[in-house]
Amino acid sequence: MNVGPNTTCALLLLLAGFATPASAATAVRCAAKVEGHPPPKALVATPSVAVALARTYLSAIYGVKQINDQLPLKATVHEGVWRVEGTLKANLKGGVAEIKFCQSTGQVLYVDHGR
Repeated sequence: MNVGPNTTCALLLLLAGFATPASAATAVRCAAKVEGHPPPKALVATPSVAVALARTYLSAIYGVKQINDQLPLKATVHEGVWRVEGTLKANLKGGVAEIKFCQSTGQVLYVDHGR
């Protein structure tokens, strides 16, 4: 997958705390195609692939224990964008991790953790 400078820059700014999830999301748009030898379908074609990708990203950002405490992760796709979010356990207060990325390319568009 070819990741462009806008994607890399937006994600780095977001992770470093210099951008909000909304501003990072507006800086990155889903590409229409994957460069090189693209898969016959979307790169992230199934909910199981979306959850696996989200778990990898979210664990790297928030820690494995924090994300494991929010399992199962739930994936929905709308207009070519996957939204994967954690599950808040009963009787607990707080929020869950959420990530959005392009179905066609896997580019991260949004990362946040509720409070």
